[in-house]
Amino acid sequence: QQKVRVSLDPRIMYRGTPASMLADGTLIGAQFWVCGFLQKLIVKGNPRDLTFAEEVGSAYLAGFASGVPCTVLELTMIQQQRFGGTLPG
Repeated sequence: QQKVRVSLDPRIMYRGTPASMLADGTLIGAQFWVCGFLQKLIVKGNPRDLTFAEEVGSAYLAGFASGVPCTVLELTMIQQQRFGGTLPG
């Protein structure tokens, strides 16, 4: 796609893996945290089950919110794979 040679050198093949792992962990953690926060906000301390629409809505918003930090990490991973480097650098 980018006319770049494919290399089987592990130093090049696995470039960007730490950023990918960090992005995945951030994505899942943010989704769980935001979804739980929104669900607690919806019930306002009342011990009741959420409706289907409330569950789906909080999950959708959590997925949307988790995309913000993950976009930055995904771009970092792509740049590392293309040009090399590390997370701090």
